[in-house]
Amino acid sequence: MVNCGLGNISPWMFERLLQNVTGIGSDWQVAVTRPGLSDVIELRVELRPGACIESVATEVEASMQATFPDMVRNRAMGLFELRFREFSPGTLRTGRKLRAIVDSRKALFAAEAEAPGKTVR
Repeated sequence: MVNCGLGNISPWMFERLLQNVTGIGSDWQVAVTRPGLSDVIELRVELRPGACIESVATEVEASMQATFPDMVRNRAMGLFELRFREFSPGTLRTGRKLRAIVDSRKALFAAEAEAPGKTVR
């Protein structure tokens, strides 16, 4: 479970969100980053032959509206940005098990905590 601008997210939520989206292969991954002041949720997908990322994005957004309206509301409030990124089949799985959610903000938080002159209470 990861807490971010999207809310508390877990792999089961994305399994449900993506279950009826055509064009997505078997592997997908969610990356949480924070390049600025708000979170970016990047949905990384391996597409099936002939599928395009634009149609997948449209289907995911429709599924989000129908399945998780709270996510849509958080996005409308600017709590996160949703991005889609296409990967070649077989590239998301680096080991035997695929990491469904990758939180890249931890490195950022560690760097902020170690900033010189910063007082932590």
